Amino acid sequence: MKKSIRFLLILAFVALFAAAWMALAEDPIDVRITPEKSFDVEPTGYNVPTVSYMIAAPRLKSAPNWTLGATYSHGDIIRSTNNTSRLYWCASTNLTGVAATTCPNHHHGDASDGVLTWRRIPPHDRNGINVVNVGTNYVCLAVGDKNSAAEVEKGIHLAAGASWWVDIPTMQFAVFAISEAGTTNLVTVQEW
Repeated sequence: MKKSIRFLLILAFVALFAAAWMALAEDPIDVRITPEKSFDVEPTGYNVPTVSYMIAAPRLKSAPNWTLGATYSHGDIIRSTNNTSRLYWCASTNLTGVAATTCPNHHHGDASDGVLTWRRIPPHDRNGINVVNVGTNYVCLAVGDKNSAAEVEKGIHLAAGASWWVDIPTMQFAVFAISEAGTTNLVTVQEW
């Protein structure tokens, strides 16, 4: 009698486990990291022009020192001369300018050297990125090193309201955008 009760209990447990497993298979639990997770770079909006425009810097470990009076372009990456462990990228909307008097040294976000805007590159690897087209025109994206470029009708196409995200820890490359419609278009970038 005890063997049959034990057998029925085991059978009931197996049936319960199988039912739970099947329920999960029909309605899987989403365990991916989503943009609601903590960011190491605050979500940032960009007016994407009709030329290739860096919207996320590559995660580099070294760069040349910032130099007073040097000419920098949007997307150039430098190292602070005040704190050599800090890297920044030129996030100015004007595509070229001459560095003024204040070397970037801020902990996070954006700061100006007096002429150009510099955005801090976090010191650790990127775990993911999300780009949302909140404008009204198509935007094309390209992923590559800091010398890459987005091209109209090539790469990743984002329609108005569409998003593209990658949740891959090895995604350390730069991301570039270009507006297809001949006008600027707004995108929001989130990194974690």
